[in-house]
Amino acid sequence: MDQVQIYRDIFLEKAGIVIDRAIVIFSRITGMSYEASQILLLVIICYIVGLRILVKIHRKLFRRKINAQKECTLEYDNILYLIAQEEYKTNSVLPGDQRESSAAGQREGWKGFSPIHELFNAKHKDYLQHHTLIIDSIRKLEAETKHILFTPEMEKEILKLRKKIATANIIQKIFGILISLATAGLYLLFW
Repeated sequence: MDQVQIYRDIFLEKAGIVIDRAIVIFSRITGMSYEASQILLLVIICYIVGLRILVKIHRKLFRRKINAQKECTLEYDNILYLIAQEEYKTNSVLPGDQRESSAAGQREGWKGFSPIHELFNAKHKDYLQHHTLIIDSIRKLEAETKHILFTPEMEKEILKLRKKIATANIIQKIFGILISLATAGLYLLFW
């Protein structure tokens, strides 16, 4: 036998002793037989480990969703910047827009009452809820200027990011429900 095998055997023997003592203590606490305590303890440990795995997967999905939302927001910011730049160049205005057509107005952002301008100037930009508003404004401006701002590649990228966010959101909700049920089951087990 080599040295590694000897250490492995010693470790397994000591781990077996510790596990055996834990089962004996658990059987005394619960008043159950040794075999029933062994099975119940194994179920509880597997349950807790499974719950931890579910929580880790849930957190990973949450981070993935947040990163996709950041990417999507960046894409929408780029699109709105293109709209602002094109409007400034052509000095055209969208319906309801009353912005100043000056360089200072461009630096400060859009001034006006149109929903897309309010969205652009908003402190917490929620572009995902206003996708159709942004696309409609782009199409109107493209029709006015006869200049393509929103390429099919940009549209594909945004749709891909929106699909990624929606998928992560649904899966995250499913895992959230599973975690809630597992936590409730663990609570009922010890109650």
